[in-house]
Amino acid sequence: MYAGTALKDNWSLADVGISFCSTLKCSVKEEDKSILYVFNGVTQETMLIMEGTSLLGKKVSDLRTLVTLRCGFPVSVYCLRTPKGLEMYDCNTLKDYQTDIGTAHHI
Repeated sequence: MYAGTALKDNWSLADVGISFCSTLKCSVKEEDKSILYVFNGVTQETMLIMEGTSLLGKKVSDLRTLVTLRCGFPVSVYCLRTPKGLEMYDCNTLKDYQTDIGTAHHI
């Protein structure tokens, strides 16, 4: 930010009148990135799960709820599997299955 205006990546400092000894306020912006991917074997589509990284510490049942809201399948008709094919149980956390950012699970 400079003089209340967000600076663009393609601007040079001189373009906006920033001179020697000017003060800039910098901040880090968190971008929306996929935390997890869920591959739907029925539709052959990959769903992007964009929830915050706090999802990784939650239970498998929380992820199944998100998947159900996205694909419309009742939770009683599918199970989630790890990339290695291990069935994921609702009572366990995603960390119990070594789930990390970018992991792709399967329905």
